[in-house]
Amino acid sequence: MTQDLNKGIGANGISYNHLSLPTSVSINGTGNNGTITYIYDATGIKLQKQVDNTSESSLTTTEYCGNYIYEKQGSNAEILQFFNTAEGYVEPVLENGSAAISSFNYVYQYKDHLGNIRLSYTDADDDGSVSPAEIQEENNFYPFGLKHKGYNSGITGRDHKYGFGNKEEQDEVGLDWLDFGWRNYEVSLGRWMNIDPLAEKRYELTSYNYVQNSPMFRIDPDGLTDFTLDKRSGVVTQVGEANDEPDRILKTNRRGVIRRRSNGEAKVAIGDIEQGILSDGMNLREESNIIEVGGEGQPTEIGVETFALKLSDYVGKEIGGTYYTIDDAENTTHISLGSYINNGNRETRDHGSRALAGYVNTLEEFNRYTPTGIFHTHPSIGIKDVNDRIVPSDRDLDFRDANLANNPALEFFLITHPVNFGDPYPNKIPYTEGYQRRLR
Repeated sequence: MTQDLNKGIGANGISYNHLSLPTSVSINGTGNNGTITYIYDATGIKLQKQVDNTSESSLTTTEYCGNYIYEKQGSNAEILQFFNTAEGYVEPVLENGSAAISSFNYVYQYKDHLGNIRLSYTDADDDGSVSPAEIQEENNFYPFGLKHKGYNSGITGRDHKYGFGNKEEQDEVGLDWLDFGWRNYEVSLGRWMNIDPLAEKRYELTSYNYVQNSPMFRIDPDGLTDFTLDKRSGVVTQVGEANDEPDRILKTNRRGVIRRRSNGEAKVAIGDIEQGILSDGMNLREESNIIEVGGEGQPTEIGVETFALKLSDYVGKEIGGTYYTIDDAENTTHISLGSYINNGNRETRDHGSRALAGYVNTLEEFNRYTPTGIFHTHPSIGIKDVNDRIVPSDRDLDFRDANLANNPALEFFLITHPVNFGDPYPNKIPYTEGYQRRLR
């Protein structure tokens, strides 16, 4: 978007850099007149915002120094405004008539399941409880982010311009955008102001859609395709918009709220997951899942193995799987991941062999698939002896021998962590042959 006449942004009133991030916005003719300019680093991280508000004859410069936010008026000295913590933020108390900091106020925040800041409060008298007078701000939102008006709108202390999605509110000169990092969002419309650079991946939706039009269930934490995993139920839920970056599973608390670092970034439970492995609504704990591999736009075989090992470490259990080819293809075309509900950290009971029956519709189609191999992981959690991680157990060898008696063409692999520096990750150890039982 280069103009918005409703806000007084004329033709070519918005300029962009090579990353499609706005570098300047000029607003005139709506009673709000001025220019907002932005400076970014080479990766697109915002370093500075300068608001030249000609209507109020003011010049405000905001500096973004990682977790610390500074501001200055005109040519005055920069003053620390706040820095984030895991529970909220800390703001300085200045000595009268100076920029010297005399003390700090700790402000705590309550966030809902989508990460929206609903309540900010302090314990100014240190009595261990919060009185109504210590509530600094309350926010209530419509689904797409517009604030409720007309009640509980009082603000005590500084106006902390972060609320919906814990994103910065850019309300200077009547702009009223939310800064999500790679795109700017208009809450009154429920639409992005920058076109989705990956719009072709969701051609059935408008290229300006926000969280696939499901703001009650999805968020856009960092512009990546993010998921959450409920360890108790095993259900995977997509919470971020689809794009070209590797997928991630974010950490959540028991209420399902995404955990965040002190700077607001989401904490990652499993990162660098190849696209095509996770899908919204899949259940990893109680159901086996078939994943297509090796084709265009599909994950690789090693990508699925890597995810299985990372998942194994995260849930503290072994993960099993089966390799398949369709129509006698030369390479693996499908991998089934078994459920982990009955697995232990030293035992795999489900290698995903039942998943194929639910994946196909007819016996004829079922017979097109040929199992070529079976794998399971050895997590690092709960296993202290390195030999226990890189050597199949007696139970593993019993399972191997029983299956080889029925299908001698099968291959067996142990997926585990590398032992020596420079070894490949994951470490894929074949054990179709060899290995002696250790207990008998």
